Amino acid sequence: MFFSARIIPGSGLASKQRVPTLNLSLEEIPNDLAEGIYACRVSFDVISDAPAVMHYGLRPVHNLPRSCEVHLLERTIEHAPKSVIVKIIERIRDVQDFENAEQLTMAIRRDLVQARAILGA
Repeated sequence: MFFSARIIPGSGLASKQRVPTLNLSLEEIPNDLAEGIYACRVSFDVISDAPAVMHYGLRPVHNLPRSCEVHLLERTIEHAPKSVIVKIIERIRDVQDFENAEQLTMAIRRDLVQARAILGA
């Protein structure tokens, strides 16, 4: 599955956890996409098929509504693009509720390792 979406402002929580993300407009997420954590590839501007991890769903640890955001594994983005194309490669896991932000951070680190293995990054 692949789709394109506009970039929108985010809450800044991912950057505080040292996993900066591009936040995608929920209006452009495919209706048949299940909530979860995904290994994917992202393209925009002059970047093609960059390995990434995508979160789509609620953010229960912080009691925040649904979001869709991608973290590029091997790149730092100085200026967010206007839009991206996301190609989903493999689902990693369901969105989970953790007891605290530290447990969430540990799960994110595991997700990054698993995504790198899936994507060969």
